[in-house]
Amino acid sequence: MLHLLPYHAATHEAAVLALFHSNVPRYFTAPEEADLLRYLRTGLPYFVAVETPDEAAEEDPTGTVVAAAGYALDDDQVDLTWDLVHARRQGQGLGRLLTEFRLREAARLFPHLPVQVETSQLTAAFYQKLGFRLLETQPDYWAPGLDLYRLQYEPLAPTR
Repeated sequence: MLHLLPYHAATHEAAVLALFHSNVPRYFTAPEEADLLRYLRTGLPYFVAVETPDEAAEEDPTGTVVAAAGYALDDDQVDLTWDLVHARRQGQGLGRLLTEFRLREAARLFPHLPVQVETSQLTAAFYQKLGFRLLETQPDYWAPGLDLYRLQYEPLAPTR
């Protein structure tokens, strides 16, 4: 059973760092760990996907953190932040679950704002399949061979 829970540093920080490390060097570079830790300490909305045995109680979903992601309000848009799915669990729908959850949250809280994500060429197609459109690319932005892809999802509510 999978539970989406708000991130709590004392409970989840080590597990989120393990998710991050499982994706280095393919999707992230080791020096980005400091940026992730700074972000986690901001208190911005961040969530963990915790997998529990089917018989685990709903009230106490202790288990394995298999993915995590957040969002932030940034002037005139909502940014999707620090999407992490354990390397061994990619391709199982966890990224989609977290992205759709955050899109629903953005539509509920900020219905007139677009949602943006900054990612690389390795995951841009994933977001495009969910309806994001490409705004720009910058070669070697994150690291040599790891390009920036900035994508945007348009708000469902009409602009005021």
